[in-house]
Amino acid sequence: MIEKKFGQEMWRLYIALDNDEIEEDEFYDVIEKADDEYHKLNGILEKLLETYFVSIHTDLIDVIED
Repeated sequence: MIEKKFGQEMWRLYIALDNDEIEEDEFYDVIEKADDEYHKLNGILEKLLETYFVSIHTDLIDVIED
């Protein structure tokens, strides 16, 4: 999955960027690669995330029905 392939590297680069240890381009290169991988999935991950969110949304937000 994308998060296993890019997640730790993105987090490491985010922290380094936040600490002014790297240039933005290095961070955004990895973001672009992860984004490309996401688009290659042709909506599969989007559907999985949507289904998962629908099943847990009441755990994340308060739903008030009138």
